Amino acid sequence: MQGAPIDVSHYKLRVVEAPDLKMKRKMENGKVVSETPASGPGGIALYEAVLYIRANEKDDFGKKDSEEIKVTLTTPCDDIEEDDVVSVAGMTMSTFSFTTEKGKTISGVSYRAEALIKVA
Repeated sequence: MQGAPIDVSHYKLRVVEAPDLKMKRKMENGKVVSETPASGPGGIALYEAVLYIRANEKDDFGKKDSEEIKVTLTTPCDDIEEDDVVSVAGMTMSTFSFTTEKGKTISGVSYRAEALIKVA
């Protein structure tokens, strides 16, 4: 499943790490040998932010689910700072799976959005 739109309007989102330029790392023998800015379709620069996402309502067990997620952004969102409460424009989710050089399979979910917007 790639680029499936998701609705996070029923969650409270707080910035843990402010948006910063996303870097692509080249590894050799377990060490970083180079870092270059990552780019998306058409060569646009990508940015990355870490958000704390928490449900607004309690589940059947009386708890509010929460998670820290990393989101790739297509705009820099210069006005967003750590600890800001935000909403997300155009959020999508994709699954991924790959096998490392050592034969270990890594699978997960990645998130992408157009922008973060401060909530007053």
